[in-house]
Amino acid sequence: VELITFSAANEHGRHNIDKIVVFDNGHGMNVDLLQRSLSFGQGDNKLDDTGMGKFGFGLPSASISQCKRVDVWSWTEADEAYTTHIDVDEMLAGDGEEVALPIKQALPDYIAQAIGDILPASGTVILWSKIDRAKWKTSSALSKHVEHEIGRMYRYFIAREEAPTTIRFKSFDKRGSAYALRDNAENYRAS
Repeated sequence: VELITFSAANEHGRHNIDKIVVFDNGHGMNVDLLQRSLSFGQGDNKLDDTGMGKFGFGLPSASISQCKRVDVWSWTEADEAYTTHIDVDEMLAGDGEEVALPIKQALPDYIAQAIGDILPASGTVILWSKIDRAKWKTSSALSKHVEHEIGRMYRYFIAREEAPTTIRFKSFDKRGSAYALRDNAENYRAS
């Protein structure tokens, strides 16, 4: 799992977060589940006692509590990414009252480059943009404050002996028209 921030300089020269990406190399979602993932109460893990997402409110609720737009790409086969989104501004304008049918679309170049040269055979990318409610405005503040929460929420996945989960934090700053990796990337593992 990677938590990736993209920051751009504001009028004072300070780099504030303008996009947040969460990437995982899990099983990915088929087109039906991808669309339902952004619909409230439509989780697919109701009978899974060992996993997360039993109630189907996490992704849309967590996203809209922090930003006005969330895009999700997911793929179960290499080079077969599909995407859909919800956008609060579109909803308020009367457009996008339902989650759009997913369309086949590659990840934006800056996200693919942040993840790495070779995407895994399956996975999911969540992009938060139009961030308007985030408590921490800079990537260093976000990293500092979420480390404990990430460790607490994912402790069983991080600590399991067979196939432990690794959670990495990466931060990119906008330099001209491109994003450059910040030097202070951190890894979160069980300690």
